[in-house]
Amino acid sequence: MKVAIVVDYLTSFGGGERVLEALLGVYPEATVFTSLFEPERFPAESSISQAKVVTSRLNSFPLTHLISKQLTFLFPFIFSRFDLSAFDLIISVGTIWSKGVNFDPSHQRHIFYCLTPPRFLYGYPSETSKRNVWYYKPFTTLIDHWLRIWDFNTAQKPGEIIVISHEVKSRVQKFYRRDSKIIYPPVRSTFNAERSMFSAKAESVSGEKIQIDEVERRTSNVERSEAYFLIVSRLAAYKGIETAIEACNRLKLSLKIVGVGKDERRLKRLSKSDLDLVEFLGFRSDDELAGLYTQCRAVIFPTVNEDYGLVPLEANSFGKPVIGHRSGGILETQIEGQTAVFYNEDNPASLIGALRSFEGRSFSGEECKKNSQRFSQANFRKSWDSLFKI
Repeated sequence: MKVAIVVDYLTSFGGGERVLEALLGVYPEATVFTSLFEPERFPAESSISQAKVVTSRLNSFPLTHLISKQLTFLFPFIFSRFDLSAFDLIISVGTIWSKGVNFDPSHQRHIFYCLTPPRFLYGYPSETSKRNVWYYKPFTTLIDHWLRIWDFNTAQKPGEIIVISHEVKSRVQKFYRRDSKIIYPPVRSTFNAERSMFSAKAESVSGEKIQIDEVERRTSNVERSEAYFLIVSRLAAYKGIETAIEACNRLKLSLKIVGVGKDERRLKRLSKSDLDLVEFLGFRSDDELAGLYTQCRAVIFPTVNEDYGLVPLEANSFGKPVIGHRSGGILETQIEGQTAVFYNEDNPASLIGALRSFEGRSFSGEECKKNSQRFSQANFRKSWDSLFKI
């Protein structure tokens, strides 16, 4: 079976791209089709870097990478031009454009793996609010109206829609009037190996000294005391990171933030305090991230109505609990009181209450790890294989 995987863009390395990596784990020989590809954004060891990637003609014009958001009206045409006639199975992955590819239902199967209906079209906070700026508004209102019609119509074409959570399932029903099946994205299998390495090193003793030289090297000077909270996120306005920054500053708690994004400059300005409690670490390799997960007290996940959220499960895989907003996909993957503490309001005061509650509780690392194992690559593969059983 020849497989094509179609994705909206490959211009950053976040949760959506981790989903693509998981699918490439199931279909390693698949050809990936996308509009824009920036290979320098992906680590050499990533399966995306090693895959065969076919891009649109738009990718050859450097300026388009800078103004791609202003060219949204072109993307329906771009994806309709991909020639997928040689493939038996087409899996479109993303939020909007990828499902717009042409196919022949008489001999091709098209599955849309929906990460969410496009947030910017349906009133959900998104990475940028520029579409609402007054001098853009007259144009974006017309374009977005047309895009909603196009989005609905193209969502009717795939034979099946798979979603990443109950949260997204309800959105697909609401906006597309279609039923869907849930297949949860998995925790990275490489993290299981990293966790084992760290555990083994922690248990290795020579005389009275624990052998942690390798751990020290791979954590890249990360503090080995559990003195900090951790955020791993794309730095975008809707991720709610400013809420965590203010809460930690008020409580004088150390916070490390891993990730890059358009909101970085603003967040750095907000984080300034006399004690310099907030540290921005930028992009970190899997090795370094493993060290940061291993040594943190807990992961803060402040995004409201997140589509799914892989980071909380990654934290669990290292035996760490999560402090998150009571909304979205995190409610499906975390167990309150066992693997997570939730807060109710999207403001620093509510998060402060959760942080104070966290201080008075104890969490079992083994329970956290056990929770993450429910979302393994093996279970992900089984779920996809079940789609093809008669």
